[in-house]
Amino acid sequence: MQFEDLALAYHLSVEAEDLCRKLGTEGIQDLARVFFWCGHFAYEKRDFNTARSYAEKSRALWQQTDNVWQSAAPVGLLGIIAFHHRDYTAARICYEESLRLFSEVEDNVAIASFTSRLGDVYHILGNYAEAGRCYQESLTLWQSMGIEHQVGLDLRDLGIVEMHQGNFERARKLLKESLPLLKLHSADPEKDISIALNLIGLSEIARSQNQRSRAARLLGVAEAIVASSGIGSEVIWFDSANYAVGFFSLDEYQQLVAVGHKQLDETAWLEGQTMKIDQVIEYVLGDE
Repeated sequence: MQFEDLALAYHLSVEAEDLCRKLGTEGIQDLARVFFWCGHFAYEKRDFNTARSYAEKSRALWQQTDNVWQSAAPVGLLGIIAFHHRDYTAARICYEESLRLFSEVEDNVAIASFTSRLGDVYHILGNYAEAGRCYQESLTLWQSMGIEHQVGLDLRDLGIVEMHQGNFERARKLLKESLPLLKLHSADPEKDISIALNLIGLSEIARSQNQRSRAARLLGVAEAIVASSGIGSEVIWFDSANYAVGFFSLDEYQQLVAVGHKQLDETAWLEGQTMKIDQVIEYVLGDE
């Protein structure tokens, strides 16, 4: 959603808030919904304090009604905001509560989404076993619903978790399976950070197996994607406009690049810089 659209959506939500207030107690559930959307659009605008305030108001109103489970959405939003601020304990608590509430109504889309987000918390804390469990549960749900883009993201994150645990062959298999799905559902694969993260993982696996030219090419592609994305801050690794996209910290990414340039084939790295995504996918899926 463009910034101008977000501003309009937020403005209309605030107008709806005024109308709901005029309804008094009859409008309490509508007001709770409006508070959630005000918080959602404020979050999308990166106004995190306003987003938290609205999410808390929405949760409080829903808890006054018979539809307590409706508070799952604002609770989940509070978890997302906490994650953005790196309050991972608060994020975990909120995600677990939202999952409990969404499970009451068997909302599988929300369950899959917040199970994956819970995996993100464990992932960033280095609890790879729990992260992998969450990603696998989320992946199974997305596969059952046929939502390929989310399948691609969970395959990627599960692959990176396996990589961190030294399970390189399984990690490589998962990342290879993920890559075509990420490309298929990307608005612009040449600038897609999700794809860059996948390739960084594959590069690290290749480097760990002493495949230096292959590692260098893949790292070169990933660097080119990051550079062309125009996003140069740590936010790309933890929390993009589309929420979490992956978990190499900026420091870790820079360290990987530095090590790569020191240990890998510079000629191959330069080749990677010029490769197009279709070439990369063919290269990744090949037998080399």
